[in-house]
Order: sequence, then C-alpha cells, then structure tokens
Amino acid sequence: VNQTPSATPVWPVLYYGVESEVTLDNVVGAPLTTYNIDFTDGTNNEGFVSEGIKVTATGNIAGTITISNANCSTDIPFSELMADGYVWSGKVSSEWENTGNWYSRAIPTSEHDAIIRTASRLPIISGNAEAKSVKIESGELTISGSNTLDVYGDWANSVGNAGFTAEQSTVAFKNSAGISGSTTFN
Repeated sequence: VNQTPSATPVWPVLYYGVESEVTLDNVVGAPLTTYNIDFTDGTNNEGFVSEGIKVTATGNIAGTITISNANCSTDIPFSELMADGYVWSGKVSSEWENTGNWYSRAIPTSEHDAIIRTASRLPIISGNAEAKSVKIESGELTISGSNTLDVYGDWANSVGNAGFTAEQSTVAFKNSAGISGSTTFN
C-alpha cells in the first residue's frame, strides 16, 4: 500500500517568461511519479517528477501543485511567487525601449528590477530610462549618447567593467543604493 504523498515545494525566484525548476523537500510516500500544476489563470504544467518539475511564469502565479505516487495524490496550494524583475531577452533588437526585448513584454520602470543576461542582442539604452534596480548577471548593458538611466535601488554587476558601457551617459541613483561588482560610472 502506498502512503499518501506529501512534500514541501521549494520554489526558485521566478521571472516572467523564464523556465525554472521546482524541487521537492521532505518527501513522504515515495516514489512520486507525476505532477500537475494548475495556475489560477487557467493554464497548467504536468509531467513526470523524475524529469524535473518545470515552471515558466507568465504573471504573478498562484494555484495548486498536485503530486502523485502509484495510488494516491495530494494537492499543495501556492501563491504569488513571481519576482518583480524584468529579464532581458533581446529577441527583437538591441533597443531597451522595445517591449519585445523583455520576457515581461514591458519595459522596466522605477517599480521593476532590470535583469541583464547574455542574449543574441545585448541591450542598448538610446534615450532616458529607469529601473528599480539593475542586475547585470552576464552580457553587457550600454547607454549610448548622452542619456540618463535612473536607478531607484541597487546596482549589481557580476561581469565587471566589461558588463557596462556608459559612453557620455549617466547613471543617476535616485535613492541610497547598494553597488556590488566592479563598474566604472561617468
């Protein structure tokens, strides 16, 4: 007789449009075989636990994850897991101002983190822009001409000086900010 399964889902930070993997801790009733995630927006994910529990966020997600073994299943509710960051995709062009270049399908504002990762087209800011914080995880961010990027929170550059070019532009910190990584500002 299989024991009713239970587990604690460990959710990664989810960013809009980026696939992440959920892990399970404190598993009881193994071996788990399948999972199904029903989101409150009507979409769902399903698959085999052995292949990993994959989630691609398309909004602030909430719903239920159902885990199953051979004879039993358990529902585990979850809510509001989406991070407040906008991740660069570079799918359309290098233009920061083009919504098609962000997985969020929106341009960062003073309310949203801008997360830069390597893409086929790296972001170039060619006008004034803003972000809650800037995180250059890989790739490079360029501010062309004489423009200003207003940052309302922290600046993190994991790439170092190679990850940021300001030309004659300025990064204006609007609040007290934490700065990590090596970056040369004008």
